[in-house]
Amino acid sequence: MDVLGIAKQAGRLVWTNKYLWFFGFFVASAGGGAGAPPKGKPSAGGAEALPGWLWPVLAAAALAGLVALILHVVSEAALIEGIQHRRENRSFGIRLGFSSGLRHFWRVVGVKMLAAAVVLAAAGLIVAPVLLAVFKALPLWIGIPLTILLALAGVPLLLTGYFLYEYALRFAVLEGAPATDAYRAAMGFLHGRIVPSVLLLVTSSVSAIVAAPLALVAAIPAAIVGGIVYLTAGLVPALASGVPVLVVLLVPVFGALGTFRSAVWTLGFLDARKAA
Repeated sequence: MDVLGIAKQAGRLVWTNKYLWFFGFFVASAGGGAGAPPKGKPSAGGAEALPGWLWPVLAAAALAGLVALILHVVSEAALIEGIQHRRENRSFGIRLGFSSGLRHFWRVVGVKMLAAAVVLAAAGLIVAPVLLAVFKALPLWIGIPLTILLALAGVPLLLTGYFLYEYALRFAVLEGAPATDAYRAAMGFLHGRIVPSVLLLVTSSVSAIVAAPLALVAAIPAAIVGGIVYLTAGLVPALASGVPVLVVLLVPVFGALGTFRSAVWTLGFLDARKAA
């Protein structure tokens, strides 16, 4: 596998098909998790009531999160099929991307749900000895070392699981396989391709090194705008003005990042399938 050639081809596709950045943004920006719920200060009558303005903000945030999750799934499929189309010099665009994403929506959801279930099960297994030690069901001197050993042993397994996930997505989108069949196909596909998969992972991750400082630079104007508005009008107007500025500036950064990473895996998959 010519990983350097794949990286160059991915870079060209990303630069010459900037409309894919729209989908790339939702793929790249879906890694964050929800934090703990805010706690009110205790008072004599119990927990302090939340401010009235906070409820519509929370409702809007929940709705935005749901829309972003749907767009993430749609964008995952759209990028994979879009890269295949553009590699073969076939036409593609935002409209076709949405059509592709909706067509493959439930297959992609299935692949992601299976991956999430495996990760949660692995995490539970790793922390189980420590939890048993906390509840006095296991000596602490056994629980902590056992958790460390399980974590170390789990690294190559989770890495293999990630490779299977990336390939299963492409079997689901490009070959129309249901989620379970996509993982079975990915297992057979990964056999003998561990080293190329590691190289693809390293190549796709390099873009994050470039994107990180660019994202910090993009955050500066948003922080300035939000800070000025906060000093003059308060928190809510500051968020309402600063967040849109931040999103507008981050879309091209994270869009290019997500598109490049997806392109590397898709091109590597297509090259390997062609050579098989």
